[in-house]
Amino acid sequence: QLLFGIDLPEVPAPPTARPSISKDSPPSPVYPAPVKNEGKKPSNVEMQQTNQKKKPSPGRMPRKPFSCPVKVARITSEQPRHRRDSSGFRDAMNYLHDLVIGRCVCKGKSGDGASRVIYLHADPLVSVDATQYAPGKEVPVDLEIPSLPSERHTLEQIVDKCPSNININFRHLSRMTLGEELTSTEEIRLLHLSAHGTTTREGRYALVMENECGYADFCLLYRLTKLLRHCNVPKCVVLSACYSQMAAKIFIQAGAEHIIACRADQRIMDTSARYFNRFFYMALFNGHTVRRAFAIAKGNVAAVVDAEAGTVMRAPGREGEDIKQRVVLESEKFVLLPEDGDHDVVLFPCPSVRQQPRRRMPRRSISSESALNNHIPPVPAHALGRHVQVSRCVCLLQNHRCVNIVGRRKIGKSVLALMCIQYVNERNFFSDGVYFIDLAKLLRAQNLLEESSASPEESQAALVHSFAKAMGLRTNHPDFGNPTTFQEFFQTISRWHCLLVLDHANCALGASIVSQLVRVTHKAKVLVTSNIPIDLGDGPMRQVVWAKELSLGSCRELIRVLAPWKNEQAVTKLVRESTGSPGVIRASLESEMKTGGLHA
Repeated sequence: QLLFGIDLPEVPAPPTARPSISKDSPPSPVYPAPVKNEGKKPSNVEMQQTNQKKKPSPGRMPRKPFSCPVKVARITSEQPRHRRDSSGFRDAMNYLHDLVIGRCVCKGKSGDGASRVIYLHADPLVSVDATQYAPGKEVPVDLEIPSLPSERHTLEQIVDKCPSNININFRHLSRMTLGEELTSTEEIRLLHLSAHGTTTREGRYALVMENECGYADFCLLYRLTKLLRHCNVPKCVVLSACYSQMAAKIFIQAGAEHIIACRADQRIMDTSARYFNRFFYMALFNGHTVRRAFAIAKGNVAAVVDAEAGTVMRAPGREGEDIKQRVVLESEKFVLLPEDGDHDVVLFPCPSVRQQPRRRMPRRSISSESALNNHIPPVPAHALGRHVQVSRCVCLLQNHRCVNIVGRRKIGKSVLALMCIQYVNERNFFSDGVYFIDLAKLLRAQNLLEESSASPEESQAALVHSFAKAMGLRTNHPDFGNPTTFQEFFQTISRWHCLLVLDHANCALGASIVSQLVRVTHKAKVLVTSNIPIDLGDGPMRQVVWAKELSLGSCRELIRVLAPWKNEQAVTKLVRESTGSPGVIRASLESEMKTGGLHA
């Protein structure tokens, strides 16, 4: 009555006499004694009447008894203390707590009402001219923005620790993904755009997005205006890009109330952007206002980054005066727009003091944890100078079933294939996963089977089992039916939308497997590496991508990464001997280390 202001009916007093019942426990219900059947079987008429009572009438759904999602138990001092820690007591207390503060949360619906955050990141492989959008103008892109995996891991840690119920979707930034997210009917609390900001030759500002083939898409401001005109723009937008204050006006006109951007005349360092994003979201997700979270993030950037780096700006002075110089600190490059706006708003209010259950991050689009069903080797950290060729392979995989990477030995075909796997896997191009099979190991297994006394049928079944095991599958599973030939095995995965990467397909076995795979399956696509183009016979045409030699600059950079102790003369000699082959460089350095020539 004090909480809700409602006159509640008086509850009748409990009876005073309760024999054989505890003082505070409720009375137990009295049930009629069961009627004993004295060994007589029921008649057919009685059985029919009983079945008719059990069966619901046709055309009507059986009614389910009402059950409260929380069972409230009465706890007395006479009962043991450990009962207070039971799950029923905790559920009852949580239910009453939610009822008092005005938000009743039912069981099984804790994810409803979660605050939605969209994180879009552009990481194109190659860049083209902004005025001539054509694949013939490829230039490697030099992006100075934080890499997506580190940002994703940081945000996941922050969300796991904060008490708010937040749902973050990670995707790559393109016109298609931006339009898809902003046309959704679900409410979006915050939109984060991480991209490279640049100016064209005409002086116009553009956000560098990406397309489905990995090329840089220069989205000019007038195109961005058309895109946001009829979209559901969230209240808060974070533009983590250089000179992004130019694009902030468009989001304000579209309806955004809080914009965090970089000054229009300043570039932003990746270190300062990483620190700012970390502390801004840590404060915002823990219930601080937008203005307070912005001040906390700027203060941490000033304490960590400002002492190490700063931008020197030169301002022209009057006649006869020296040119004035001013150091622009990294913390001063971040701005909160509009300047006269009301930013004392809490976007992610903290719930009650009660600890909320930990939530798992949703797997949407870009994720390093996406559907990998077997052990794929990681991309080497020294993989350099292959972005143009990776984009070429990705473009061909969009429209063709089989792509063949061809090149001489130690040119880097396997590394190129692993880079393609990483790119398509982060963007979730294939819903049923990506599989990596090293056919060299399969060929060695075939040679061992030929040396043994196994029959051809047993050898074929053993190869199929090894192939499935390399994919991370079990052929003895009931869904597979224990196939004994490659054609039977490929028929079981004929409807899978997946990518199979076959490395070292330099034998007749590899060509046979690729030919059967492409013929039998309908949606699966194949990426093959070999020294010479594989012959598929009368089967479908395969697209060939030649693995080219590294440029002189990439060779020098690779040597600097692998052997930083070498002087310039030794680096030049090794570049001349390698002829652009990264495998030769690695083999030469390994032999030097074994012989002890570290200072050659």
